[in-house]
Amino acid sequence: MLIGGFAFVLAIFYLVNNPDPEIQMYSWQVISSTVNIFCAVLTFAGVNRLVHHCMGLDHTTLKTPLAIAVDFAQMLSWVGAMRLVMWYVARRARVERERGEGRGRHMQHHLNIKCWGMLFAHIAGFAAINCFGDLQQNSFFSQSPVHAFLIVPLTVTCLSVLFWCLDTIGHGLRRRRLLALGRRFFELWEEEAEEAENDMMALAISFLVCQSLRFHTGGHLPDLEGEEPPHTSTGLLLLCSSAFAAVAVMFILLMDLHHVALTAAPTLMRASEVVQLICCMCCAWCSYYGMKRCFVSLRNGPGGGEDPVIEEVLRIALAVSNSMVAFVLIFVLNAIVDREKMFQAKSAELKKNATAHVEKDEAIDDSAKNLRSPKQGHELQHRLVMQAAQTLIKAQAILVGFSWEQAFDSSVGKTCERITVVAPAWAEMAFAVVMVAMVLPAWRLYILPCAQEHPRLEDVDGSKAGSSMFSRQATPLSTTG
Repeated sequence: MLIGGFAFVLAIFYLVNNPDPEIQMYSWQVISSTVNIFCAVLTFAGVNRLVHHCMGLDHTTLKTPLAIAVDFAQMLSWVGAMRLVMWYVARRARVERERGEGRGRHMQHHLNIKCWGMLFAHIAGFAAINCFGDLQQNSFFSQSPVHAFLIVPLTVTCLSVLFWCLDTIGHGLRRRRLLALGRRFFELWEEEAEEAENDMMALAISFLVCQSLRFHTGGHLPDLEGEEPPHTSTGLLLLCSSAFAAVAVMFILLMDLHHVALTAAPTLMRASEVVQLICCMCCAWCSYYGMKRCFVSLRNGPGGGEDPVIEEVLRIALAVSNSMVAFVLIFVLNAIVDREKMFQAKSAELKKNATAHVEKDEAIDDSAKNLRSPKQGHELQHRLVMQAAQTLIKAQAILVGFSWEQAFDSSVGKTCERITVVAPAWAEMAFAVVMVAMVLPAWRLYILPCAQEHPRLEDVDGSKAGSSMFSRQATPLSTTG
């Protein structure tokens, strides 16, 4: 494992210093996703176990109404904290704008709101998994795969109502001029908050869907930690992963083809984005647990978590393997994308030359007219290749993040259980505070800026830029403060 970890670190150096800027960007996005999930897992796990310790809850009482109520209160608290922190950063951005400071400060505030939005979105997403996952373990939902899947529409309804209430409260406060943001920065805050809420909903729903699929393919509902008895039905779960990836690609393609119609219907646009995110995350969850079943079936002896040492080695081996596969896939998909771009450039040049020749001879016939406008079949094929490559890279980034999340969470829990000076819950909370204090600034200062393809916030002169492939297209912000 030491050799594997050392090779993984060296592979990162090769990737982030690759001459191809797209490979650099994809690599930074994978690393950013992993570090973000690492901070979110440590924070939520530490707070959650400390709250359960103070409330007198343990693994035997997690299905009780009190435990579910505590988990629901935690989820509400994290969502509220997400909104408040992002409002504070947007408020600071407006103050800096009023002071007339330069472009650099605006970019810093953009990255700040992006940083805190991504972090709290994943923390709130794990809180939602904890809440509705506990409810899924209830005797009613755990009696069959169909009953287990019923938790999904319930989660969608609850989170949709919660987000609608938050949006209503935000607009009400704005009408009363209590937010002190102005139009421009209110739109920025609302846009980033909506993106964070989409990530939170997709994370929770994708995990619950994967739990139901694993129940169907394995015969047992996995527990909230994702543990299940060893099974050999690995192929079906990996097939589901491929199906989710295909659905995500088709959703992105449809959103691209009908972008104008979706722009006129913001609710439908947001629902499409959430479905696409859910498919990507379901692809990642199914891939991870399918690979885990494969690893468990290959080794001799009992599977799963009966031997803590073997279980930890298995989780780390899965994380390293998925990381290596993801980085290899980045090279393959980038080569496909480059080849498609080169083909499109050559086709455009040939059409341009043919059109110029026809205009010069003043002999425009039907074939020349066809040359003037790109063929829809080739255009559709180009879009499909590009969107498929980006979707698979995004799913791989999420898969790497989830893989290391499973290794982080289990390792921290097992380590803190061996501490006898203080209660394990307090030890885990202290460990989380120290690690996040070390990792979060490095992620914000050095990793997140490299993972962003273009800044989204307008410059002072009014120029705009798009967002990275990990973010939805930005809505133009008003230039009025």
